[in-house]
Amino acid sequence: MHGGCEFTVLLDSFDVKVIERYTGGTRRSRAMTTSRRVSFRSTLIGWMVVSTIVIRGEPSHAAPPPLLTVGRVRALVVSPHPDDATLGASGLIQHVMLRGGTVQVVQMTGGDGFPKGVTTINPHVAPTADAYRWYGSVREREAIRAMRQLGVHRSQVRLLGFPDGGLCELASTNRTGPAYASPYTRRESPPDTEQLVRGTMYRGDDVIRELARLIQEFRPTLVVLPGSADEHPDHCATHLLVHQALASAVGAGSPPPRVLHYVIHYPPWLSEQRVRAGGGASADTGTSDWQWRTLTLQASEQAAKRQALKAFHSQMLVMPDFLKSFAGDSELFVEGEPELPIPCWCSGVNIVGGTRVVH
Repeated sequence: MHGGCEFTVLLDSFDVKVIERYTGGTRRSRAMTTSRRVSFRSTLIGWMVVSTIVIRGEPSHAAPPPLLTVGRVRALVVSPHPDDATLGASGLIQHVMLRGGTVQVVQMTGGDGFPKGVTTINPHVAPTADAYRWYGSVREREAIRAMRQLGVHRSQVRLLGFPDGGLCELASTNRTGPAYASPYTRRESPPDTEQLVRGTMYRGDDVIRELARLIQEFRPTLVVLPGSADEHPDHCATHLLVHQALASAVGAGSPPPRVLHYVIHYPPWLSEQRVRAGGGASADTGTSDWQWRTLTLQASEQAAKRQALKAFHSQMLVMPDFLKSFAGDSELFVEGEPELPIPCWCSGVNIVGGTRVVH
């Protein structure tokens, strides 16, 4: 929205609303295991979207390139936890599949490092490493069932088995040294059945090597992943790791893909009223100065997404309202990277710049 105007353009059956909004204020993270504080000013300066429309108060007259080309899109969707791809990109996945494209979904972790989830299922027993491992396998199976609801076959889902709650460590200090040990599962490497490269350990360089191999083998034309402003440490760390893997793959000869970012933990763009009304994602948050792309879902796509979300039984026990808030009639994406890097906080350290702060 700019000057009270909203511009909408139909690109190859993809309804894209490009919204520009300016507000002031300071962005503060919500209570999380690892808190993040990001200056709203740095976001204002930084995250300006490279859009197919140039907004100057009126639509551009230049013909924009199509966002999705029928029959040609090869979309690689990267999910930090088993439910993230479903939450953020179910509609986009269906758009690609229904229009003759190909999708591969990459699950970075099994979501096994979630004490509240484990104790909710079995509240009378102290969680053990075996319990966390079992919980991760449950969540991975849920993700496979959810993707099936969206038309994605099991063979198109890659489970990497990296440590839930530890990706930011791998993206920062654990690059080449001793392997990171998950405090939950006690693992130092992905399960043998989930290793693309034999001998993969919980190290940052190992993550990048596996991701780069996936990119080189799949040769995506579109990569969909969490945005750098996502407040969850595993999400912003995934953003860093995937972009480093992209640089490695492109440097080795892979064609550079288009990149879209979905939003999960920032901004709080769903109001309780819109959730109750069955509405969708909205950039009208009072905190957004970004240009957003809104993918409007057809009724059948919205219904399939709702069925996919129901597959996450373990998460519906813990945070049903959060999951249901993504079941509306649209999805939001941001394209482009910030001119100034947005911090990614990991145990009090900004792993983008290595700055330690006191929270």
